[in-house]
Amino acid sequence: MTTVFKTFKLTEVDNIPNSIGVYLFEDKNNNYLYIGKSINLKSRIKAHIKAGYSDSKEAKIIENSNKIKICETNDEFSALILEAKLIKKHKPKYNSIWKDSKSYVYITVTNEDLPKIYAVRETDTRKNDYVIGPFSSVRTTEKLLRTIRKIIPFCSQKKLSKKRCFYAKLKLCNPCPNEISNTTDPTLKAMLTKIYKSNIEQIKKLLNGNISDLEQEFEQKIKNYSNKLDYEKALNLKNRLNLLQRLKHIRLIEDYSLKTAQSYENLKKFFLEQLKIKKLNRIECYDISNLGSKFTTASMTVMINGAIDKNEYRRFKLTNKKQNDFDNLKNILKRRLKNNWPKPDLIMVDGGAQQIKKAQEAVAEANESINVIGIAKNPDRIIILKDKKHVFKITPRRPYLFALALLRDEAHRFAQSYHKQLRAKEFLKK
Repeated sequence: MTTVFKTFKLTEVDNIPNSIGVYLFEDKNNNYLYIGKSINLKSRIKAHIKAGYSDSKEAKIIENSNKIKICETNDEFSALILEAKLIKKHKPKYNSIWKDSKSYVYITVTNEDLPKIYAVRETDTRKNDYVIGPFSSVRTTEKLLRTIRKIIPFCSQKKLSKKRCFYAKLKLCNPCPNEISNTTDPTLKAMLTKIYKSNIEQIKKLLNGNISDLEQEFEQKIKNYSNKLDYEKALNLKNRLNLLQRLKHIRLIEDYSLKTAQSYENLKKFFLEQLKIKKLNRIECYDISNLGSKFTTASMTVMINGAIDKNEYRRFKLTNKKQNDFDNLKNILKRRLKNNWPKPDLIMVDGGAQQIKKAQEAVAEANESINVIGIAKNPDRIIILKDKKHVFKITPRRPYLFALALLRDEAHRFAQSYHKQLRAKEFLKK
């Protein structure tokens, strides 16, 4: 895993990319204060800075930081592994404080003839075991292990027994250490032991971030099986390779949640006062991207009960080249409102009065009664059109509005990533 770091001053946050990766807050003595990961580096770092106005822990990080280092990664899996390595190596002061007395989670590979693998708290790690981590979330760690188990079978039963374990019946522990230990044929026992230990070494390699090495290893074995006309084994390994490649794209990073840094109740109160919105469960944000080429795309990002929900994101491709971005926005919203998706309580568009009016037209033509607001940049501000235009700057006095800027940044990133995909496909056709 290549680690290339870029350094930014705190005043250069707007130059940080909206990409997946790891970030490190560093003080003037080159000590790392806090290390984290994100699916959107710019948004996450901005979240830290904004939260510093109202959160004492965040404030200490920001006040003592001299610069920020980032390392972009190709996927969430790589970011997760890199963050764990860097935290283990540098032991940043504020990472330990952030845990609120909870110990970190590690993945342990036991030091025994037939090693077992499971997640443990830091206090339960054993001296001679092979330990990978730390990871900050139990849920993420367990999800990672469930996914790996489908690619490379392993055992998590702490004590051997005479019966095959539960996962062995699902072929997720294969060969099963229980089965191996009860095998009386020495030749068969040696062969099964070798296979199991090979699985464990592959998992260690994967958890060290060497996913490309493992891909190459699988590809070579598939080729060897095919050359020997052993197509059943080749197909089985091909399926596992596909799962391995999907591992890079599964959601492993828990998105920034408004509940963890700001008051969701304050946001609801704000919109109740300004727009008489009594329910604010679902907010949708829309952004148009064209980047000066023939492709125009749009994105919809979603916040559910104060937390960004990546699973609800949607993207759109526009084919009418004659329309401007205002008309494109209106058409996208009309398309969206025809879909049988959960209806939003609030729609937010990237832009000002013109974008808001086009969005309002789309809502009216769909016979819906959904409030629409805009969010503009430089400086970030919320725009509401009622009897007249109302502007609310996103400042330390209104920290709860910052979550909306994060949602907008996500819409921008998501629209651009789809746009780049379409351009890449077009390029490959030439």
